[in-house]
Parts: sequence; C-alpha cells; structure tokens
Amino acid sequence: MNKNFKGRTPGAVNKITSEARQTLKLIFDDEISHLRHNLETLSTKDRCDLLVKILPFILPKLATETIIPEPEKDFYFDFDVKVLDGDGSVIETHKRKKNE
Repeated sequence: MNKNFKGRTPGAVNKITSEARQTLKLIFDDEISHLRHNLETLSTKDRCDLLVKILPFILPKLATETIIPEPEKDFYFDFDVKVLDGDGSVIETHKRKKNE
C-alpha cells in the first residue's frame, strides 16, 4: 500500500535522470574510441594517475579479511640452524622448535 501523493508513482522512472544517463552514455561511448590515443599522449605519471582512478570501476573490490588465531592453539615453527665455514660447507646443524 505505497501511495505517493506528492510525486511519481512508486517504481516510475525519473525521465530527466534517464535522459541524462543516456546522454552521458553516448558521450562516453564516443570517448572510448579515442581512449588509447588520449592515454598515449599523457605523461607516464598522469597516465598512471588516471588508471589508478578508473581501476575501481573495472575490477571488483576485494573484501579485507583479518585472520585472528584462536588463543588456545599454539603455533610451532621447526627450523634448522646450520653453522657454515668460510667456503659454505656445513660444520654443524642444530634442530630447533620455537613456540610463538
């Protein structure tokens, strides 16, 4: 029971917005054909700046994900310490297990 007594009926398309979008689409369609040439005329810095600005419109944004280790789990790192002499030969090896 959506009744709008002061304007368009619910779901009606805004004609001016629709016309403005169509006009902008035509302008951009024309500019796309000149894009490669226009990019080549820019300096490297300006070209990079422009590409960085338009990249979010081309590639989907990735969600940030934070991984928090569970406190009850321990993390262990196994590693070897090798003592070398001057020519790179192994003199001795020590095995270590580190808890962080």
